[in-house]
Amino acid sequence: MALMRIRILLTVALLFGVMPSAVRAEAADDIPGVPLLSASVSGSVGGPTVDLVYAVTLPAGSVFVASLRGATGAELGLYLFEQEATSVLTDTPLASSARPGASQGLSVIIDAPGVYYLNVNGRNTDRAYGFTLSWSVTRDSTPPQITSVGVPEAARAATVCARVEASDPLSGVRAVRIADAALLESAEWQTYRGAGSYCTALTPGDGARNISVQVRNGVGLLSSRVTRSVLIDDTAPLLKSTSPGQSGILLSAEQQVIWRFGERVKLASGARGSVFAYSQLGSSIPGVATLNADGTAVRWTPDAPIPLGSVVLANLTGVTDLAGNETALLDTLQLARKRTVSVRAFDLRQRGDFARISYQVPARIAGGELILQARLPDGWVEIGRSLIEGSTGFMRAAVGDATAIRLVWPGDDATMPAVSARIALNR
Repeated sequence: MALMRIRILLTVALLFGVMPSAVRAEAADDIPGVPLLSASVSGSVGGPTVDLVYAVTLPAGSVFVASLRGATGAELGLYLFEQEATSVLTDTPLASSARPGASQGLSVIIDAPGVYYLNVNGRNTDRAYGFTLSWSVTRDSTPPQITSVGVPEAARAATVCARVEASDPLSGVRAVRIADAALLESAEWQTYRGAGSYCTALTPGDGARNISVQVRNGVGLLSSRVTRSVLIDDTAPLLKSTSPGQSGILLSAEQQVIWRFGERVKLASGARGSVFAYSQLGSSIPGVATLNADGTAVRWTPDAPIPLGSVVLANLTGVTDLAGNETALLDTLQLARKRTVSVRAFDLRQRGDFARISYQVPARIAGGELILQARLPDGWVEIGRSLIEGSTGFMRAAVGDATAIRLVWPGDDATMPAVSARIALNR
C-alpha cells in the first residue's frame, strides 16, 4: 500500500508540474522514529522509502548540529521537528536543509529539553541512495562577550547610539540592549544584527550621563554590562560674534568671513554647501567654509578676489553642535569690499582768523571732496570743503576760536573714511 501511495503521489506531482524534490510520502518510520543513540548512523533512502525519522533527546541551552552526506547522485533533505510534532508529513519543521544535492547540514539552538525528531528525506524517485548522518550536541555555558562599545562625545537625549560589537562562538549573539545605566534591567532587547549602531532614548536634561550595553546569546546567557559616559546636549549652539560684523568692511580681496560660536560645531552641509554668498547684483560668490582648529569658528574664504566696491551678502546655514542640535536661523551679513586710504595734513600757515593747510592723499580719491574740520569748545565742526584735484593741494578757511584743525576723507564705495592727524593752531 505504501508503494502504491508513493506512485499515486508521483503521478499527481508530474501531472501538475511539481518537481520531485517537493514529493513527500508516508514515512517508513514516522514519528516517533528510531532512537538516534550513536553520533553517526548510515542508511539508505529514496525510491520506495522517502523519509527516515530518528528520535534524539536534547538538553536545554545546547547547540544541536547535524550533517548529512549521501552517495553520488543522491538528492537528500534534512529536517528537524520539535517534540510536539506528530508527523513529518503534516507538521512544520523547526529547521531544514534542502539544498540541491546530497550534502545537507543543520545548526539549531535548543531552548526546551526533550525528544526531537530528525528526518532524512530522499528525493530520488528511481532508487534508494546510501547516506551517513552525523550529529553532536554542545552545551553553551559561556556567556557572550562584548568586544567593543563606542559612543559619541555628545548626543541628544532623544537618540543616543552606541556602536556595539560582540561575539559568541557557540550559540551566537542574538540580542542587545542599551539604556541609562540605572534602567538597563528593564530595557527592551533589540535584535543583534552584527557590529553596528544600536540606539535608545534617555530622559531630557543636559549633562554627562552613563549608558550601559549588554548582549544575550542564543541560549539566553547574558554578557557583563559595559558602561560609557556621554554628554547629553539638547541646546542649540549660539553665535557669539562675526568678523567682520554686520555692515562691516572687507579690507582685502581674499579676506575671510568668520562666525564664532560658544561651543564646537560641525558643518552639516559640507565645505561648499554651508555658506551662500552673493554680490549686490545677485551673482553667486563661490567659496569654501572650514572649521578652525578647536571647532568653534567657521571660516569662509572666497574662491576668487572680491572686486573693490562690491557688496557681499553672506549667510551661514546647516551648522550643528556635536550632539546634532542645529543653530537658529542666522542673520545674513551685509559686507562691503573697500580699501583704506591715508590723509596727511602739513605746512600750517596762519594769518589772523584764517589758516591755510596743505594735504597729501592717494591719487585714487581725486575727484572727491576733502573736509576741513576745526576743534571748537563744542567739538569738531566742519569749516570748509574742497574738491580733490590731485594727490597734493591745500585748503584755506576761517578758524575763529578753534584750537586745532584736521582733514577728513568721508569715504566712498571703494574706500574707507580717513582722518588726518590734528594740527594745533597758534593762540
